Amino acid sequence: MFNFYNDTCASCYGSLIRQVESVQKKFTKRLNGFSMLHYCERLNKLEAETLEMRRLKLDLVMYYNILHGFVDIDAGSLFDTINCNVIRSRGHPLRIIKQHCNVNCRSSSFVCRNVNAWNSLPEHVVNCKTTATFKRRLSTVDLTQFVNF
Repeated sequence: MFNFYNDTCASCYGSLIRQVESVQKKFTKRLNGFSMLHYCERLNKLEAETLEMRRLKLDLVMYYNILHGFVDIDAGSLFDTINCNVIRSRGHPLRIIKQHCNVNCRSSSFVCRNVNAWNSLPEHVVNCKTTATFKRRLSTVDLTQFVNF
């Protein structure tokens, strides 16, 4: 089984992320009529996203599935959530308490790396009834502030 606590993913290593992303950059640059366009322009024309953005969205889908009990993982063992019975002034009732991380690799683990993005989602997105609806609504949210280009 995948161990979320010891996730030593490539996000710990910026150079590896750039290498993987460079494969997509090179591929899109070789397409007819795309060689003179900036990478972001190529992605827009292709209606594609950076690999980092896709990973962020997939992480958020997994957060959603865990917090809604759609997968066999105890959310309480991974996340500390804010008590939704407490009167809240902003945000949604499924906010996650961001854990303090002393080590960069820990802050880049699945459990910690996208807590800010999750907590920033609107309530109508996180309270969807199905994963498919969550994905559709997630695609309308601007998450660019949470990825590096």
